[in-house]
Amino acid sequence: MRLIASEWEYRAEGNNNIVFANANSPYLLRLPKACNSGSEIPVTSCNEMEFLENVVYGILDKYSLHFRARKVRVTRQFLEELSLQLRSVTRPKSHCDHKLDETASYGMVMANFCKSVLQVPDINASEGAYNPCVPQSCAPVISIELRPKSCYIPSFLQQPCSFVQGKCFFCLTKIYQRLYQPSKPHTEYCPFDLYSSDKKRMKRALLDFIAGPQRYFSVRINDEVVQFTQFRNESARCGKPVENLDILSAVLNQAYDKGSACRRELESFLSVVCNILQAPIGARVSSSASAICQPHCRREPQRVSLPGETGHTSSSTNVLQLLSDIQSMRDVPINVIKETDEKLQQHLVEHPEDSAIASLDAPYDAELWKTSMCQARHSSCCKAAAEDKSVFLREQAQTETEVFELASRLRRFIVARIFSCCSLILSFQRLQREQADNFQRTSLSRSLKSFIVSDEFDNKYIAAIAILDLYKDPPHQISKYCQRDLKILSNLNRCF
Repeated sequence: MRLIASEWEYRAEGNNNIVFANANSPYLLRLPKACNSGSEIPVTSCNEMEFLENVVYGILDKYSLHFRARKVRVTRQFLEELSLQLRSVTRPKSHCDHKLDETASYGMVMANFCKSVLQVPDINASEGAYNPCVPQSCAPVISIELRPKSCYIPSFLQQPCSFVQGKCFFCLTKIYQRLYQPSKPHTEYCPFDLYSSDKKRMKRALLDFIAGPQRYFSVRINDEVVQFTQFRNESARCGKPVENLDILSAVLNQAYDKGSACRRELESFLSVVCNILQAPIGARVSSSASAICQPHCRREPQRVSLPGETGHTSSSTNVLQLLSDIQSMRDVPINVIKETDEKLQQHLVEHPEDSAIASLDAPYDAELWKTSMCQARHSSCCKAAAEDKSVFLREQAQTETEVFELASRLRRFIVARIFSCCSLILSFQRLQREQADNFQRTSLSRSLKSFIVSDEFDNKYIAAIAILDLYKDPPHQISKYCQRDLKILSNLNRCF
């Protein structure tokens, strides 16, 4: 893939990477940031792709999701030219002093689903010609990026105060921000609503996203971003976030050539997004139903649907159930994770030869990570050594077993955090009913990881889901993150 800097322009950025788009390309380019002195930006590991390929992709391979990124080599000149471009673009205040890592030797490219639900260039490349089974539509391509976060409820070795107990960590951080960082933008979003499988609650979650999008929600129509207003706490109390609904409604009406007073397209939008999130993507996972019955953490209690009322009795799973299942591996109290990390890091300093057993940094042993995620207690090498009658080998086996179990606990925590912080891209385009029926009858929907959904007005859409931002925290950052989380919980316990 030949990269010319003048063809790429700034699109967005997060803590670790800057994303560039190309008007003539169906791909997005993600490039790592340099680690600023004194900042919390971790150095982007050159082995990030290895971790994705050996660990993360193995989790997702059997599901109808788009997630694969492709490694592409970049030159120093290319990066320097893009760095010059960044000086003249408007960037978020919190990131404006962040720079590209001009020493990087690669970037990552991924399909831009904000341009096309189906990646037609890939179809043509594999089949050699235009395929009449691929639906062609003049309707706008609508895509949303959302970060659903996690329903993780912190567990403690000591009993927390009644106010903190039973609330998800996302909502606890928002309560903390209201107390200690009141100038930060506010959101009423609670993950329990979105993960509930109750469409009324899911729609409420989407409305909360729209009212206070922050870094958690964005909408694009034909790859043009919808400009929402970010509201502070004081304006949120005045009811001003409803303006964002008006903004989105007007943009949707314009895209579909409807009158400015029409609210039907907004209702269609909310309906189809809920249906995409509930669409089957693979075989059912053994996910807990606890999130379905859990009320919103910060609103007055109300009747919520019971598991039997939500209609999810099929043998398939949807993307939120998949995320919830993976996130449930975060099943150890935060202070125990911190102690585990400190103990293991100290051991590896004293016994660097055991780093292969830990496999917390490159090279990654895919089987060790898979074993940890399946909650296996021992690796085969530990079992074999433990059966030996030699005292030396039995002592060695005990050490290896302990290292493996400590590392296994951290691996599960790392994977759960990755899928708690990831983003989803939901991309959809309205079709004629005949087009939708024809597409469903072909084998293309499975091979292209796309599907047909309806809204509450029985309009048909072709849709796809992509999962991205699957970043792994560096091993040396685990204790720092745990310490930060413990500080939040400790302060809330004191306040209430």
